[in-house]
Amino acid sequence: MCFPVDISLTRTADSHYHQSVLLDQTSDTAMDVAARAALRTLTLPSTFRALVTGRERKSETYSRVAYRVERRDVVARFTPASGTRRTDVLAPPNPASVNPWAVDPVTLPAHSRTPCLCPTCRGEGKASCGTCRGGARVGCGSCGATGRVMGQRGPKNCPMCRGQSTVKCPACTRGRVDCFTCDAGGVVVAWLEIERGEQVHVHVHPRDGVASLHADATALEDFDRPSRAFRNQLVADSGWSAAAAVAQLELRPHLDAVRDRVIAQRVQRFESTVHEIRFATRWSEGIVRVAGTPPSVLADSRWAPLYHRVAGVAGAGALTLVAAMLFLGRYLGRAEWFAHHGNAGAIALLGLVASFAAALVVAGSWLPMQTRGIPRVAVPGLVALAGWTAMLVLWFVGGPAVASVDRALERGDVVAARQEANALLAVDSDDARLGGTVQQIEALEAEAIRTAHEAEDDAHLARVQAATSLVAAIAIVQEPWRTERLVPSAMSAVNDVAAAELDAALAANDEGALEELGRVLVQFESPLAQRAHARARLAKAAGCTAAKDLRCAAEALTSWKGADGDRVAVAAFDAFDDRRAALTTALRREIIGADVRAADLPKRLAALEQATDYARLYEAVADVPSPRTPTELAAELARVRGAIEVQRGKDEAKARKEEPAAAKREAGELRRQEAAERKRARASSRSNARSGWSGSERLMCCDGTRSPSCTVDRASYRGCCSHHGGVC
Repeated sequence: MCFPVDISLTRTADSHYHQSVLLDQTSDTAMDVAARAALRTLTLPSTFRALVTGRERKSETYSRVAYRVERRDVVARFTPASGTRRTDVLAPPNPASVNPWAVDPVTLPAHSRTPCLCPTCRGEGKASCGTCRGGARVGCGSCGATGRVMGQRGPKNCPMCRGQSTVKCPACTRGRVDCFTCDAGGVVVAWLEIERGEQVHVHVHPRDGVASLHADATALEDFDRPSRAFRNQLVADSGWSAAAAVAQLELRPHLDAVRDRVIAQRVQRFESTVHEIRFATRWSEGIVRVAGTPPSVLADSRWAPLYHRVAGVAGAGALTLVAAMLFLGRYLGRAEWFAHHGNAGAIALLGLVASFAAALVVAGSWLPMQTRGIPRVAVPGLVALAGWTAMLVLWFVGGPAVASVDRALERGDVVAARQEANALLAVDSDDARLGGTVQQIEALEAEAIRTAHEAEDDAHLARVQAATSLVAAIAIVQEPWRTERLVPSAMSAVNDVAAAELDAALAANDEGALEELGRVLVQFESPLAQRAHARARLAKAAGCTAAKDLRCAAEALTSWKGADGDRVAVAAFDAFDDRRAALTTALRREIIGADVRAADLPKRLAALEQATDYARLYEAVADVPSPRTPTELAAELARVRGAIEVQRGKDEAKARKEEPAAAKREAGELRRQEAAERKRARASSRSNARSGWSGSERLMCCDGTRSPSCTVDRASYRGCCSHHGGVC
């Protein structure tokens, strides 16, 4: 039976050694540590010392307990029971009915040994397959369980699974395998065993205060460290002893009431002197706690008053800096001149100084009255006031002047003169000379702009003249011009490029290039567009003649028109005569060579139609009668068409005479087929009668089933068993 015991234990043998080594922390040492730690709040050590209002020294303790806990679990074991009859089986032993601490772990297996049905297969000897989980099929490995693979002509059904994406499981039979627990016998021998395990639980209380200096307080190996290695003094160590109840609830272990028991425990108690240093600002108070060897600031110290001071200082400095930047922005916003020649740099520097001084004023004002002092507030306040005063003075001093504008004009710097003149206008200068100076600046600027525009147009014209193609030249011309002075010269250069490309395209007989040139020139509104289209038609006529498309060539020539009196049109007319001569020669050859006396009427008809068409084209192009006039050819064409119509009538009459004979032959063939079917039906009926079938019995299909509609006494079996392999 366990009784509560006090956490205070007898000091160990080396406690006196620790007391002799760990010297007591003096107040001055603790003060030095706290003052250095105050730097984290941007507070100087001297300032922190001035804020201290009191000191206190006290002793704090904390304890920790290590528990060795043994855990016992009751588990069931099974082994196959070959030869055991099912009539001898009993219920399996229940592990939950056994208290692991009330039985002997050695004798429990023998006392609990019992034959019973296998718990895995429930006596069936078969268990669900773990590979397919009882489904008897697994994913196909050849196609990745998709059912499709890539063939030579694209995706196809997987040959392994035939497109089903699964195959038969190789590890089982219909999803079942032999039970491994009972070795497929269905009966096992069961018994209970005790499984033992050991754990270590460490509890520390309290966890705050001086205990926060103990980094490895919950580590088991930390219990065996020498006492001089601890930052706090070890005053008691019980060593490993038998389990006993602990009075403090926070130090008690968390155990499972059935499975866990404490077999040993070890209690240690630590003590440390804590120096509490109290300080105060103008608005609140804080405390710094120092303890340990070497001494350190504890985590539960309250630095909030100093952090509030830092926030106030930062806010004051930021607000003052924003005000200074707004002032500088207003100064620069008056005119561009102030950014390059004014007092912007000096104003920015004074703004930074004023904001830093304002932060120092707030930092000093945050201190208590008795520690504030005149230098902490008055000096930075005067600096901030002087900075703002100087910024106001610089607003009005060192501004623009008309004399400076005149000097800039004398040296030819119109840009600088304009900037300073704009600055004078922005500050509303009352100098009478300013109006005339501004007019002089405007005249010089206008002359500079005109000169710059002329230079840009000269460069623009040079780009047009250097263009290597008509499209590029037109694109450059269509770009904006500063003036209209050089536009006619640019248009003339574009026409020169277009004429050169026209000559090159006609020489190459390039119909596509000529058409494209005509399209571009029409959009450009150039007079060369009509010439380009005329030359394109001549090129098209030459190409069609070469390809023996005489109608195409004739259409190209008859739709062409030239312009009398133009040198390019005259050259085009010469080309037109050449194209017309070539076309008329080709048409004459086709007309004379047409086979208009062919024995085959359809061939003669086709030859006459083509010759008639060519004769009309010949007269339209050459303006002279055709070797075979269209009238003669048309008359011959009419006679051939009449002969074809007569021949077609004869053929139709002959076909009508042959239709009754063909119908009579087809009807006779149908009657013979029906007679043969009736003969086969009678023979089948006699055969069925010999085999014992009734006359109305249904036919037997080749797949072993009966026909749903056909009987054996049917005259014809056509269409019977069409979906069952035919009649057998």
